[in-house]
Amino acid sequence: MQRGNQRFSPATLWGELRRRKVVRVFLGYGAVSLVLIEGANNVFPALGVPDAASRVLVWVLLAGLPIAIFLAWRFDVVPDPGTHAPKIEPEPVDLPTDRIAVLPFRDMSAGNTDEYFADGLTEDIIAKLSTLPAFNVVSRTSVMGFRDTQESAAAIGRELRAGSILEGSVRRASERVRVVAQLVDVNTDRSVWTETYDRDLEDLLALQSDIATSVARGLQTSLTSEDEARLSAGSDADPKAYDLYLRARHLWNTRSVEGLRESRALLERARDLDPNYPGAHAALATSLATTGLYNLQPPDETMAAALAAAERALDLDPKFVEALNARGLVECIWKWEWEQGARTFEEAIAASPSDVVARQWYALNCLAPQG
Repeated sequence: MQRGNQRFSPATLWGELRRRKVVRVFLGYGAVSLVLIEGANNVFPALGVPDAASRVLVWVLLAGLPIAIFLAWRFDVVPDPGTHAPKIEPEPVDLPTDRIAVLPFRDMSAGNTDEYFADGLTEDIIAKLSTLPAFNVVSRTSVMGFRDTQESAAAIGRELRAGSILEGSVRRASERVRVVAQLVDVNTDRSVWTETYDRDLEDLLALQSDIATSVARGLQTSLTSEDEARLSAGSDADPKAYDLYLRARHLWNTRSVEGLRESRALLERARDLDPNYPGAHAALATSLATTGLYNLQPPDETMAAALAAAERALDLDPKFVEALNARGLVECIWKWEWEQGARTFEEAIAASPSDVVARQWYALNCLAPQG
């Protein structure tokens, strides 16, 4: 039996009868009928009503039963909270699988003490995937709202209009880390691939490239030599410097005065620990530029240092998008070199087409001030 988009088998017909309250109407109608018949048998003789009246009442009640059932089936379609409705298949979707949402990786450490680590890994995977022109990656700010959600990956994908969802978990113990990652096709609500990575912390940066590469292969996307170079860039940083970098980024995202101050101190330590790690220089440039932009310190004290840190990062990696963003902000807001700043932001967008910060900072710090 079928009605609209709902399909019922004989096994689910009983549930549908209950959902439409047909069973309740049948039982209620029967109970009322018995009361009426019993009352008629006791009252009619005392009133001198002929015996035939009781038989007529019985036939009238029997004739009214199918009418009551029909009305219950036809009009009472509101689900009963106490019953189970048959499963209704969701409307089919056709979302682009090259639009990817990387959900916040779950921190599986004891006491959830490594949230900064899981968030940092999530952000870096987003950054890696954003460098691939073949993909449209949902921004960090959009996905972080789903950190503690109970929604399914498919439901989140439909909400974000993303045909692919990457989700996972992180467990760190001593000098080892285990990452479990799964790529879900939202259109079919099926796993494309699932992989468990057990690595030394020294290999963590290379792990991000491995996961991004697995995503591309899972979606049958061919990577060019330039794509592979983008994914492997900056994968040889000192593990302790990288850990400081992750802690600093976590603090920077709070945008609090204390968070920005502590973030800067950690990044300076990371820079000193590994002077050839472009991420430390780029993040330091961002932290300094943001501090000046928010006027938490006089811009003359922060912007020049931010520009120097950005330039050092770009000496190490000419397409490091975070360094380009910081340099573009300084060129526009502090130096008022609008054309140069525009070129820098456009270079950042070209280096990482899905990077939302590049477009946002270009709009807010370069285009909007010029009207």
